[in-house]
Amino acid sequence: MDELVDQVRKFAPDGVDAVLDTAGRDSLATTHAIAALGARVASITLSAAEYLGATDVFLHLDGDDLTRLVELAEEGKLTVHVGRAFALSQAAQAQQLLASGHARGKTILENRTEA
Repeated sequence: MDELVDQVRKFAPDGVDAVLDTAGRDSLATTHAIAALGARVASITLSAAEYLGATDVFLHLDGDDLTRLVELAEEGKLTVHVGRAFALSQAAQAQQLLASGHARGKTILENRTEA
């Protein structure tokens, strides 16, 4: 995360005014390092509120929302980067990757046999 902090501070030496954290886990430490005093922070981390009154962000989709997302994907207006796909039988390996904090893109489980 030091590289991220360095890059952000290069463009905003006094810190940024707003942070949207979609990584969770230990990212609040990075948020603290890049945010200006009094910055607005929204995070998917359950403990985000502990960071200077940050806002917890949760998403609850209903059927209409999911239908619209499918439409956008079919129209080529929504893309999702899949970092790695695992067979359902490899769920433990997928969980280990996610727990490591080094997963890039979405990690998905597929209902297929190992390849």
